[in-house]
Amino acid sequence: MNDDSAPGEASFQPTHLIVLDELSQTEKDTYFDLMIASNAQFHRDYEKGEVIADMRILGPGVTIQSEEEEEKKRSEEGPRLTPQEKLAMKAADESIRLPGAITTATNEVFNYTPYEGIVKLIQGRSQTTYKPKRRPLAWVMRLIHEILDVRYARDTSDLDADETFDETNPDDVARKAEREERQRQANVFPIFVIDLFSKKYGLKSLVESTTWDLLYSCDCLRNMNLCPDVDVFCRFIEMYYDADELLYYCYVRSLTQSVLNASFKTHWGDSRSIRDSQNVGIDRRPPPPTLNRRR
Repeated sequence: MNDDSAPGEASFQPTHLIVLDELSQTEKDTYFDLMIASNAQFHRDYEKGEVIADMRILGPGVTIQSEEEEEKKRSEEGPRLTPQEKLAMKAADESIRLPGAITTATNEVFNYTPYEGIVKLIQGRSQTTYKPKRRPLAWVMRLIHEILDVRYARDTSDLDADETFDETNPDDVARKAEREERQRQANVFPIFVIDLFSKKYGLKSLVESTTWDLLYSCDCLRNMNLCPDVDVFCRFIEMYYDADELLYYCYVRSLTQSVLNASFKTHWGDSRSIRDSQNVGIDRRPPPPTLNRRR
């Protein structure tokens, strides 16, 4: 969410996410009226193709701090960190010790040592009570392809928006260093995945459960040698491959989708083709996409 406060108001830090497409028409009309009444600020999320409205709603008797009080509080707390910066600090915290294993929903032991980098981001010093579940192959593949689609869209938009800096200008040098640090943090794949889940699901519990289910399911599929794409994804989660190799992989993947005139995420979400395929059970899959026209 953007920090788009009007002059004289305290900075805006949204705490709830409401998706209008998930509401009934009556509920939508209510929120449309609220957005008009509160002079909501709109901005576009180019990665997801969504329009977001920032809206402040205060409960009865609740007041907000003045700009001076907010500025004093910010100066006492120091610079406010972005979500990615917070994740980067957690990733660099060497004092965090993880047990290395967790009990699953079927009372099996999941050894997550290869994925400790991303587990540290969702667990930190706390001990989770969640028990990972083995998800169907189609669920895993849809989520993997969604992650890779968003990652490639973000990387290509960063390339298109590349700025030029005056190396003789101290302010430009400082801005360049700050931008490079933000890009470095954003390029760490586990940080990118958790940041994406945080924006998509909002609630920490949903981010944690989705990440655990994805890791456990990927590990099961990987050990079964059932799907090479899952193994490659795990390599990126482990940071065995770096950001440049990830960009090249996403580029080739994008070209393949273009040649096949198909979306891999949509392909794995086609319940009819999955149901009608020869495969049965939790790991059934749709027929592979084929080239059906000349390029």
